[in-house]
Order: sequence, then structure tokens, then C-alpha cells
Amino acid sequence: MLKDLCKNIFAIRIPVKTSEKIVLGLIPILLIFFLWVALTTGRKTTITLPAGTFSGYEESMPSYGTSFPDGVRLTIDNAEIKYVTRDEKPATLLVKDGKKYDITFFGVRPMGDSVRITLDPGVLVPAAEKVDTSSAQQQTEQTSAGTVDISTASPARKAAETKTAQPDNTKIAYRYEVVESRFFSPTTLPSPWETFRSLPQLWSQRKLLTNILYSFLRVGTGFLVAFV
Repeated sequence: MLKDLCKNIFAIRIPVKTSEKIVLGLIPILLIFFLWVALTTGRKTTITLPAGTFSGYEESMPSYGTSFPDGVRLTIDNAEIKYVTRDEKPATLLVKDGKKYDITFFGVRPMGDSVRITLDPGVLVPAAEKVDTSSAQQQTEQTSAGTVDISTASPARKAAETKTAQPDNTKIAYRYEVVESRFFSPTTLPSPWETFRSLPQLWSQRKLLTNILYSFLRVGTGFLVAFV
């Protein structure tokens, strides 16, 4: 009787297709992965800073969309650091050309007349643009056929007229993750992307396979001792 009761409670009463087995197996894996992402992802914010020299890009400015997964150093010339108290908390300001920029959450280092800022992992995004409208602001254009109204010109013509738009070279915008807003810090629980990025270093510098082997040996030794 007890055997029949256990069979009725725990046994699968209908056959399950292979595809359904795969789905049922993937659901908990996906749930764990999304939970991992949610607990290790902080809010994103964008900071505006004066234009400077990025480490590794001394010859030319990196293009918009350039990602710095390990962070980057930005050196700003003719600037200084100012320490103030804001809302009864210490704050660090970067002062350049009379303008102040809050850099409290970054590592900073004065270097003579320059300031070096260590930015968190992030990406360079477009800042406010200055548009050269010397020709675009003209509502009409003189041609051999007469006067042409640019405002009613074709999209291709408008695109050609606005090609003179240039990015503002006096400042940059940098989008990064506020690590302090995470539920778990990176040292406690790194995100999936940080884990994947560390794999090459673990493989080449930290002897990943050797460490895995020693872990198996320790676990096997523990089972052996317990068995004895």
C-alpha cells in the first residue's frame, strides 16, 4: 500500500516529450541567470566632463560608442581639483575654465597643471553638438536655375547641407554603471559579463585547469576520508 501511495504521488503519470523535457530543464537555468543579472546590475548614468586625453588614445580621440570594459584614465589639461562639502558629505569637483564638474565617485590624481581621472567601466557617448549652420541657416540658395528653398529640399539635399555638423570638442559624455547601486558588489558577486571577461585572464595567468584539478582532488580526498 505504501509503495502504491509513493508511486501515485511522485511518479510521472503521463509520458513527457523530449522537447518538453528540454524546456523544463531550461526554465530554472534561465530564471537563475536573470536573477543573477538583476542582482549584479546597477543603474546607468551619464557624466559630462571637459575633453581630454584617453589612455591609449593619445594620437586621436576615441569615437562615439567606444567601450572601456575595464575602465579608462582620462587626463584633462589646465584643470584643478577642488574639495568641498555638499549636503554634509565630502565632494570632489573638477574645475576647468571656470566650470565645475562633480567627480566624487572617481579616482583622481593631480599632475601639475593637469588632472587624471580614473573612470569606471563604461562607454563614450555623444555630448551636446555644435552645428555649423553657416549654410544650413540660409533659407534660400542661389543656383543657375534661380532661387531654391532649402526648407523644402529633398532629404538627400538636407543631409548634404547638415554634413557640416561637428561634435563639441570642448566636452565629452561618458556613460557608466553606478556600482554602488548594485544589490551585490562586484567583489561579492560579479555580473555575468564580468565573469566572462575574466575567463581569458583566468586561463592564461591563473592556471584555471590546474586550480580545477586541485579542487577535484580536495573534494575527492574529503569523500575518501569520510568513507574511511
